[in-house]
Amino acid sequence: MAKKTNKLGVALLGCLFLVIGLVAGFSAFTYMNIPKTDEVTVGEDVYYTNGDDIQNDKISLEDANMSVHFLELGNKYTGDCTYIKTDTCDILIDCGSKSNSIPYIKNYLDQYMTDGKLEYVIITHAHQDHYAGFATNENVDSIFDLYECENIITFSQTNQKETSKLYKNYLRELNDEINNGAKHFTALDCVNETNGASKEYEIGTGITLNILNSYYYNNKATTENDYSVCSLISYGSKNFLFTGDLEEKGEEQLVVLNKLPHVDLYKAGHHGSKTSSSETLMSVV
Repeated sequence: MAKKTNKLGVALLGCLFLVIGLVAGFSAFTYMNIPKTDEVTVGEDVYYTNGDDIQNDKISLEDANMSVHFLELGNKYTGDCTYIKTDTCDILIDCGSKSNSIPYIKNYLDQYMTDGKLEYVIITHAHQDHYAGFATNENVDSIFDLYECENIITFSQTNQKETSKLYKNYLRELNDEINNGAKHFTALDCVNETNGASKEYEIGTGITLNILNSYYYNNKATTENDYSVCSLISYGSKNFLFTGDLEEKGEEQLVVLNKLPHVDLYKAGHHGSKTSSSETLMSVV
């Protein structure tokens, strides 16, 4: 019996080493594929598309009246950060995924911003992967610390508790920026045009930012995602739709409450998750 027990023990030990090896190998592979450099390379030219055809023509970003940038965030975590540059304004929609993304984002923005000012900041909702860059500890510079933010448009509601560390950090950083002169409006303020807010803002020559109406700006949602601020940027006949992490029920109401146009660019809702980009919304835009 002793010999059989020893053989069983060796077999189990071998299986254990195999499992440990597989886990270690996977961890090493994952680690090796995480970006570790602060260097960001930006090409001098960008391709543009016209309808369904990809053109070989190039335009310089310096000559473009508007460009939209979807940022990688310097770590393995999924998050949102969209930078929009026009001929007169710099706009930031969200700033995820974690606080250690901030140096990567700053390094990228500073290649295009010369005055250290974000004319418009939109924070769609209170999930870490969308607002971590605005919710740092006191000893870490947030986006609010690094840039002058002129107008800040935020979610109207949240399920977050004020005792949550991240949310407390966000409220402190936001209030500090307001005390330093920033104008702050909720999405509901914009839709109702109250407290000095507007539904529509001119963000460039012939370019407008429209804060869309959403049912969950003033109604209870079961998911934080449905509190997302939704916006439409229009540039001549071109339209660009941003819905944060809005889910299917929210999208249904978005269609009911707004006269949505066909859009040339739709930033996939909820990172392209199956909870969003519903047929109801897609059939309209």
